[in-house]
Amino acid sequence: MKHRFLTMALTLGLTAFLSLPAVAADDVVIVKFDGSINTGIAAFNSNYPFRADVVFDENRNDQVCIVKLEGNTAVSGKNDIPVVINRNDNAIVDGLTGLFQNGYHTADIAWQYRFSTIGFKSATFKFGMAAKNAATKTWKAQWSTDGTTFTDLGEGWTLTAETLQVVSLTLPTSAMGQEKVYIRIMGVGKELTDLLGTYTEDPFTAGTSTEGLPYCTNSESQVGNVIVLGTPEPDIVLQVPAKSYATYMLDHKLRLHADNEDGVKLLTVTAVSSEITTTEVTVAAASQPLLVYNGTETDQTVKLVKAYTDADGTTTYSGFVGTLESKEMDASSDKKDYYICNGKAFARVNAASTVAANRCWLEMAKSAAAPQFIAVSQNSSTAISPVTRTNAGPTPADGAWYDLQGRRYEPGTSQKGIYIVGGKKVVMSSK
Repeated sequence: MKHRFLTMALTLGLTAFLSLPAVAADDVVIVKFDGSINTGIAAFNSNYPFRADVVFDENRNDQVCIVKLEGNTAVSGKNDIPVVINRNDNAIVDGLTGLFQNGYHTADIAWQYRFSTIGFKSATFKFGMAAKNAATKTWKAQWSTDGTTFTDLGEGWTLTAETLQVVSLTLPTSAMGQEKVYIRIMGVGKELTDLLGTYTEDPFTAGTSTEGLPYCTNSESQVGNVIVLGTPEPDIVLQVPAKSYATYMLDHKLRLHADNEDGVKLLTVTAVSSEITTTEVTVAAASQPLLVYNGTETDQTVKLVKAYTDADGTTTYSGFVGTLESKEMDASSDKKDYYICNGKAFARVNAASTVAANRCWLEMAKSAAAPQFIAVSQNSSTAISPVTRTNAGPTPADGAWYDLQGRRYEPGTSQKGIYIVGGKKVVMSSK
C-alpha cells in the first residue's frame, strides 16, 4: 500500500487522539487532520485549503478549510483578527491540534472536511473541539457528496468553555464508496460559550471581514484531532498457480490491487477465429468477463479490488461470457461448444457440469472438428500471446488427466486409453 507519509500503526495513530471511543479491530485510518504536517496561517499559505496529514492512499481527495455558510466559499481571515490557523500546538486546551479560528461568529462559518470513501464499506468521523468567549455554544454536523446539498449528521452537541468535547459520528451507508464526501461542523444559534471581558450582548461589532462577515476581537474555536476510520471492503482474492489463468466476473468495475507482483495481468478475450486473442485490461467494466493471468514463476494470491474510475472500454468477445451465480452448464452439442478454463487451457465440456459463481467460459457455434482443448501459449516478446486451438492441453491445476473426449480422470488412472497429461499424449495399456 502506497502512502503519502509513513504508515503508522493504528494504535500509534490514535495516541494523540485523547479518549476517542474504541474502534473495530479491522478499522484503518482513511484520513487524519491534526496539523502534524500542514500548519500555518491560512491567509498567507498557498497550501490552504490544507491537505490531510495522514492518508490511506493518494486517492483520498483530502482537504480541510473553514467556509462561509452563505455561498460555501473558503474564508481565511488575516494575520490578526479574524484569523484562521492550522495549529499543532495547544491553543485552547492541551492536546487539541488542528484548524483554529479567532474572530468569526461560528454560526456564520463551518469547518469543512473533504475525503474519499472509495474502497470502504463503513466509516466513522471522530474529532475533538474546544471554544471560549464569543464562540457559539451549540453545534451540529452535516454531510454531502457534492459540497452543495447537505444533510444533518448525528445529534448536535453543546460546548462548555475551555473544555474538550469529543464527538464520534457514523457515516451513513450512502456515504460509502464515494469519490468525495464533505463533512462540515458549524455553530447553531446565538448563544455563546461565555462573555468574558467587555463583551456586549452582540460582540460582533469590531468590523467586517473581507468575506463580508462581522467579527469580534475574541471568538476562539478549534476543531482538531480529526480522524476518519473505516472498514475496507475485502479484497477479492484468487489463488492462481504459476504461469496459469483464472477467470472472474463481478457486477462492479474491477482492477488489480497495487500489491500484486509484476507479471500478474488482468485480461479479457477480444477475438476468436483460428486462435484466441487476449487484451490487457486496466479497469474492467461491471460484469465484464476476465482472465486473471499469473505470469510469475511462483503461485500467487492475486488480489482484485473494486474500481471507481471509468472502465477503459476494452470490448470483450461475445462468446466469452460469465455468471454471477452458480450455474448448471449443458454439455457441448451439435449446435454449440462450451469450454471451461482449467488453469492451463480451456477444456471442452463434454458432460453437463456446474459453473461456480463469478466464473467465465467460452461458448461458440459448433465447428466441424471442435478441439478438446484450447491451449494458452506464450512467446518471448509479450506477457500474453494469442491462444491457439489444438487437440491437447497442459494438465490443469488439480493434476487431472483427460481423455481425447475431454472426460476427466484421476492422475495415473489404470484404465486403458490415450490421455492428455501436461500437454502430451500418454498411452495407458491394460495391466
